[in-house]
Amino acid sequence: MKLFPGIIIFFIFILWSCTVSGQNAPIRHAEGLWEEHIPFDSLILNTTLTVVPFSSSNCGYCLIDGYFTEMNYITANERNGGTGLHQCLFNPQIDIFAFQKHFGWHTPILTWPPDLYRYHEDGFPTVLAFRNGKQVLRNFYNYDKFDTLKSLLQMPDTKMTPTGNLHLATRFIYENSRLNAIVVIPAGTIPDARLRRNGIKWNAYIVKPMDSLTPGDLNRHLMLKGNFPIAELQKFFSGRNIPVKFENGMVEFGEYGFPFDSVGMQACFPNPFYPEKFMVIDLTNGNKLTEEVNYLDFVVYHGQDSNSFKKIFYGHFDKSDPHKWKTDTERTFSEISLHSYCIRQCDIPRKKIFPITLGDDVKIECSGKKSPCGTLFTLGNKNCRFPAITAGLSGGPAVVWEEDGNILLCRISDKGNDIKVVEGTAADAYSPVVAAEGNRTWVFWLGKKDGYYRVYGRFLEENRWSDEILISRKEAFDAVSLATASDGEEITVAWSEWRANQRFLRTIAIHQGVLAEEKGVFVAPPQYIDDYYNAWYASLSYIGKGNLWGAWNQHYPGTLCVVAGNLTGPALPVTAQAKNMDDWEIGGYPDIFSDRTGNLYTVWQSNGWDVYWDSIPQHIRISGYNSGLKKWLPGVDLPLAATTLNETPKAVCGTDGTFYVVWSGRANGETSEWGIWLTKKKDGEWTQPIKISPDGLHTRHPDIVIQQDDGSVWISWHSGSGDSMKVQLLKLE
Repeated sequence: MKLFPGIIIFFIFILWSCTVSGQNAPIRHAEGLWEEHIPFDSLILNTTLTVVPFSSSNCGYCLIDGYFTEMNYITANERNGGTGLHQCLFNPQIDIFAFQKHFGWHTPILTWPPDLYRYHEDGFPTVLAFRNGKQVLRNFYNYDKFDTLKSLLQMPDTKMTPTGNLHLATRFIYENSRLNAIVVIPAGTIPDARLRRNGIKWNAYIVKPMDSLTPGDLNRHLMLKGNFPIAELQKFFSGRNIPVKFENGMVEFGEYGFPFDSVGMQACFPNPFYPEKFMVIDLTNGNKLTEEVNYLDFVVYHGQDSNSFKKIFYGHFDKSDPHKWKTDTERTFSEISLHSYCIRQCDIPRKKIFPITLGDDVKIECSGKKSPCGTLFTLGNKNCRFPAITAGLSGGPAVVWEEDGNILLCRISDKGNDIKVVEGTAADAYSPVVAAEGNRTWVFWLGKKDGYYRVYGRFLEENRWSDEILISRKEAFDAVSLATASDGEEITVAWSEWRANQRFLRTIAIHQGVLAEEKGVFVAPPQYIDDYYNAWYASLSYIGKGNLWGAWNQHYPGTLCVVAGNLTGPALPVTAQAKNMDDWEIGGYPDIFSDRTGNLYTVWQSNGWDVYWDSIPQHIRISGYNSGLKKWLPGVDLPLAATTLNETPKAVCGTDGTFYVVWSGRANGETSEWGIWLTKKKDGEWTQPIKISPDGLHTRHPDIVIQQDDGSVWISWHSGSGDSMKVQLLKLE
């Protein structure tokens, strides 16, 4: 797999119709995200169409393009009686789930077997289609190819639905590769030579003054770029329904108006002359855009440099009518007070009150029994996902999990097991983590209360809950990939801000219940491509008091690599480096931990794609940090279990110096199960891995802690498929 950076993506469009009958054995058994059975072999035999876009959740560009595919090809095909599926292989459940949450998808996602990859051997989202057992479409990259594709898919009456954010809209202008866009400049001005030259070079757009546009020109993607007089814009958009207006010397968004001559603005929305195309407006009026705003639908700004720059009004439009977007005050933000810019009756949106759907009186299963590996507790009722644990004060740990969009906590102790509801409202919540700070047990989760997933937290002290606290910024993007760590007195929470095709790591420290200032993380400098930062799935570990280290996924450096370091300085590569980006060692989803003397280690999963291409099993690897050389040592493979796929390792060092590493693994066979595997290292030798989860259930997403008062080892995971999923907690013996 190659993830081509930047603009060269759009020179690799291929249309290749082919059949698969006679070439490949059919996929008899396929699975969705929760291991539910999907009859792939029978679906592709349908006389109606089965459309499968490939969307890889660790590719920044795929995240944008995948949603366009969902809205335009899957939805349209289902209206015509066809079947829609996504395909997302070689990524852990939690990463794919974040992708699903971000876009609000309900279409089933194919996640297994790796053999499905043979239908599309590339890293970017592309549309695949099957009819009567034949693959009628392969490697169709969908940027601005809708007219061609809807004919191939036999959907002649389907109209393209533009989907949001400036990043995607500008790709349709600059990277459509078929001269399907026009950059419109003010009447009477001379086109910038470089702008015109690039349009021809990229075969994407031509440049024309506004007064020379023809009726046919208006049916293309349009970008208005330059210092237009407001009267020219008023005339151009007269009688057209758009979410921004140019009236009375102002640019107006809903209830708010801004002096036209003193602000810059960018916005994207459906072309009012031809709503199946994009309209992008880029006006500066003497201002300079000094921040990346490609994750937004619109921004009004002011300032000539980074010191004076302010985003006055920005956010995302209401797209409930897919071809007539409008301003949505609940998805609108500002870096200043907007009171003076209100031109009508402007009410501040009230805080939503979500009804309680799960109270403390709810009956939650919590039972323990002996197993071959220790005492096994089963927790929760149904749809229990992604547990996380922390060591308790005495007797046992605390475990948190999501259950049907709610967050629950169970404290295990000799006095009895206590289950409490952390977040039980109608607001959606997922991906909890937990940490202890003094006598407090803190729980953090991702919750959607205002149109975006943000980090929320609260603590339990003396059996009483604090109020809910908003941890992350209230901004126009989702938070994903939560992590936390504690040194006993201080807690740090980490997450990634998901902004269009990029993810930025952020942290916040909490000391004795007081939140510090939110900070960014010194990621590894990008290579091979300028100023592209994409970092997510962090793991944190304190080495003594206040000395915090982290490890995470990142590109680019390599295609998908692991970096780690002290959060006060630049991170260093853990996976092996190379001269060329695509030659770097591929690996991801790390966990960082230390031994009793403060030496640091990182474990991670190796390249998952090997299990398809070369039938090489995916490994769990480990590397130690050499503090003298200030570098991570070459990684080594841990002993391999009876598995082909191996994911999401977690590791700790016990009170006696023993290393414990757990992960989720399965063999690449039709009847195989995901299981939790354990290997230990004592006196320099790693043991052969053993399966510690029960047979007969898929088990994934492990976590592990050491209970310091007695040295006991506790391991959690979720088990089952679909509605039957529960949390299990093992006290290892």
